[in-house]
Amino acid sequence: MMNYKQNISKTERIVTILSSSYLLYKSLSGKKKDPALAVSSALLLLRGSTGFCPLYDRLGINHTNKPSDVLVESVITVNSPRQEVYAFWRKLENLPLIMKHLDRVEIIDEKHSEWHVKTPSGLDPLSWKAAINADVVNEQISWSSMADSELQNAGTVKFKEVGENETEISLKMSYKAPLGAFGKTVGKLLNPALERMIQKDFKKFKDYVESEELTKELV
Repeated sequence: MMNYKQNISKTERIVTILSSSYLLYKSLSGKKKDPALAVSSALLLLRGSTGFCPLYDRLGINHTNKPSDVLVESVITVNSPRQEVYAFWRKLENLPLIMKHLDRVEIIDEKHSEWHVKTPSGLDPLSWKAAINADVVNEQISWSSMADSELQNAGTVKFKEVGENETEISLKMSYKAPLGAFGKTVGKLLNPALERMIQKDFKKFKDYVESEELTKELV
């Protein structure tokens, strides 16, 4: 078996695995397959899983510096009272019910939690610890990953009453993208991929929150 000398950072590996896994799934699912995207996504997945980049190796590059920020934003309106929507999100262990990329969220204490992300079979599971930085009841929840986390990210979700029993949810998330030209390429792919993923999660949440299931979770 070929041995690879790792030359990309742990954060870059995580971002690459997450983005390539989603793109590979998209290329192979649905009626219209995209073989070219499937091949490129598989190569990215190999890059992330091994931690080795042949191009970096040829150029003598070994990334150990901090990567740059990437921002993803999304907004949705649901037919449910703001206090119920907030209560569901504040109970962080509920989030895997609507976010398919999450395996589970373990609560450590009132402000700290550990997040576990699903990865393709055969790859190491991804996880990180996060802390709630701001918690305004029925209005806002903000969080950021701990300094020693594998994946550095932060986010804010806001809840706004826009009508009788209607709530607007706005979500902003920032995370670390890889360095250099490859990082810019991955960022361009990952940004819309994550936005589409969030939109699908939001749609699932809208269906969930407008059913009787939300009330059951809050009991």
